[in-house]
Amino acid sequence: MLSEAVFATLFDAEARYATFKDKWPHDFENVTPRMLADNGFIYSGNEDHVQCFACGKELQNWEETDNIMDEHQRRNECIYVSHIKSGGSASDLNLERGIMILKEIYRRTIGAIDNGAVFEASDLKKCFNGSKAKRKPKKKL
Repeated sequence: MLSEAVFATLFDAEARYATFKDKWPHDFENVTPRMLADNGFIYSGNEDHVQCFACGKELQNWEETDNIMDEHQRRNECIYVSHIKSGGSASDLNLERGIMILKEIYRRTIGAIDNGAVFEASDLKKCFNGSKAKRKPKKKL
């Protein structure tokens, strides 16, 4: 999980592109660092593993014939992909769309925390746990 400060910069396609730091292992025409960044991905620094900043989808084992958008959409509904498909671009995220993306990210993260997911770097989890209202214990039926 990314720290909040790092996460905030990932709304910027240039910041996502910078995560590739000339370390991208492939020289494919259809799968370039620029194209991956514009489609919401950041580079993990491990082989060819990337992750979408908005939906968290992780992809790897890229091939020269892969279509980034098709791979991103497979078994996944990403609000950032919806923004791109509706004619938006990586550089024109407005406040309303950004808030929608943040709400979706937080909804999924809270769901994962509630389901007992373990995070390696728990910055976001700590943030939620620190500000989350305490719940009443569930009554047993």
